[in-house]
Amino acid sequence: MDVRRHLIQTDNLTAIPSVLAMRQCCTALYPSSLAAGFALELCLGSSTAEAGAAAIRMLLNLTPETEVLIDHDTRGAPLVQLPCEISVPPQWSLLISLTDEERCAAALALFANADTPLCGVGIDLAGVNDFKTEAHAERFFAFILTEHELAVVHSHPKELRAIIACALFSAKEAAIKSMAPLVRACEQSDCDVRLNARFSELELQSWPDGGVVSATGETAEHLRRMGVRELRCSIRLGHDYVFSAASCTTDNWKGRPVL
Repeated sequence: MDVRRHLIQTDNLTAIPSVLAMRQCCTALYPSSLAAGFALELCLGSSTAEAGAAAIRMLLNLTPETEVLIDHDTRGAPLVQLPCEISVPPQWSLLISLTDEERCAAALALFANADTPLCGVGIDLAGVNDFKTEAHAERFFAFILTEHELAVVHSHPKELRAIIACALFSAKEAAIKSMAPLVRACEQSDCDVRLNARFSELELQSWPDGGVVSATGETAEHLRRMGVRELRCSIRLGHDYVFSAASCTTDNWKGRPVL
């Protein structure tokens, strides 16, 4: 990344990105060539399970009374349980991702076209206050950022560094979440592949809107063995919160996620 070209303006930022901005973030990642449609739900004072159920109902055009259960696998990734009388058309795969931060919960539900390489989606909502520059901040930044990303952070005035670090972290968190269905498929097939992604070995190749997330070191090897073709992310900034969405594609996707 060329750090000289990434200075940002925060004068017009709201406390949290608007739902419209979040949807634009997702639209940039999930075009019609990959997804038949998606639903994004943002809830204040609700749980991620409630937000997830609301997003599923919106995507499937279900009534508010329809029971949708959100469970989790052994890694904490969400799983959807639909009523027996409701099924997903075979040409689509149902993907979901959840996130929360303080009193805000968000959920993304998406229909991936079965003949595309899209195998996972991820979203993340992160609080900027968690990244405020303090005595330990530099060590924390070094733990979650690459050298190039640290250069991006330090290319900004001190008062902006927390929001930049927060955005980079959030994008990586969303990217890791987007690999959950692929990780689950590998575990269910008993293949000797495990995800061990280090934040300092994941790097955004474009800033500030997002783009490809590349990997180095052991993380790159883990992704190669899992069959990850590409990780991409999109970011929207707020004064207090940052929202990120991510996609995972693969060349080796055999079957769709077991939900």
